[in-house]
Amino acid sequence: MCVNRQELSTGDFFGVIKTHAKPPQVNWPAFLIAQLHGPMYNSCAGWLVTGLPTVFFDSIAADGGAMANRIKHIALQTENPAETAEWYKSVFGLDELRRVPAETGEEGVWLTDGYIYFAILKMGSEDAPNLGEGSSTVKGVHHIGFYVDDLDEAVSTVKDHGGTECPGSSKANRKYKGPDGLMIDLRFRGWDEQIRARSTLYELTEAAPAKTAGAAD
Repeated sequence: MCVNRQELSTGDFFGVIKTHAKPPQVNWPAFLIAQLHGPMYNSCAGWLVTGLPTVFFDSIAADGGAMANRIKHIALQTENPAETAEWYKSVFGLDELRRVPAETGEEGVWLTDGYIYFAILKMGSEDAPNLGEGSSTVKGVHHIGFYVDDLDEAVSTVKDHGGTECPGSSKANRKYKGPDGLMIDLRFRGWDEQIRARSTLYELTEAAPAKTAGAAD
């Protein structure tokens, strides 16, 4: 069961998934929103999405080190996943990866922009459990997922910061309740393979630094 931990602050929890290897000054909220609008908008978050081939989990940052922990999955919950999915497909051109059941998508439809694994789930379903508070109790964002470089280490750190394991957690996909009742998925691999199998997979590369005022071209 997930237990509400009032002492867990948003800043503390999301500090868990930041490391010194991550390029500085990344605007993660902007990045998260930008991913929903497709690759052309990602530069507003300080990143560019390119069509370069991706070797699973061997993405290299500009400094030559391994890519740090990063947001890779967003899940919405709604009363009609298929209808909601059609809106995102029509408006933003997202690709459909799969639906359950395959005939109707009544339980969920999974989409992608080539980078984010975007799930649209039936409210209160097994994949979108009601955690008793926060976003899990209303339509909208139910949980987000992070690729982590070391799953065991990430789980240990999340627990140390008050995260509590949620229903549906598994060895490969660990699920924890974070601040404000938001569920957090932790994975080392899995989402990229599903995107690559059914769509075009994109990787992140660091954008060039912004020019300072008055700098010569």
